[in-house]
Formats: sequence, structure tokens, C-alpha cells
Amino acid sequence: MATIDKVVWHTRIQGNPETRKQILTRFWIIVNFIQMNGLTKRILARSIAEIDDEFSINSDDLTDIGLELMKKAYDKWLTKVDAGMPPADIAILQRTLEKLNK
Repeated sequence: MATIDKVVWHTRIQGNPETRKQILTRFWIIVNFIQMNGLTKRILARSIAEIDDEFSINSDDLTDIGLELMKKAYDKWLTKVDAGMPPADIAILQRTLEKLNK
């Protein structure tokens, strides 16, 4: 099992411009996206309230397509979010998923 991303990796970074609320929201957006698209093997969270510092997305949590999506699109999406794109803009994730499902 490999950890793909973990909340604490972002909340404990000195000088991170994101607020805790923004980090939790961003995690909820990706978790909700992968769950709604059937890319997880289990429910990771039912709401943003279930996401805390110890919350993580692990390779074992994902289907094969889910893992492929994260490999191909997650860092691109994060980079765009870091550059100012609203986290709710999931177009990169959607386009990649469409390609993977062809």
C-alpha cells in the first residue's frame, strides 16, 4: 500500500498559503469525485466532517482505474489548484477519466 496523499502533509507545512478549511475542502472534492465515479473499493468519507489530519488516500483504497486516474491527473489538478484554480474545477479529472474509460 502506498499513500497517495494525506491531510497532515498539507496542514503541517510551514508557510502553506492554504487554510485548514481550504485543505479539507480540497480533499473532500477529490474524495467525492472518486467515490461518485466508482473509483474506490470502499467509502473513504461520507462528508467533509469525516476528513481530519489523519485522513489519507491510499493506493489500496482505489480500483485499478481510480489508481490510474490519480497517477495521470491528480498532480496536474493539484498544480492548477495551487496556481489559483478553484478546487471545484474538476475538468482535468473528468477528461482523464473519460480517456481511461474509452
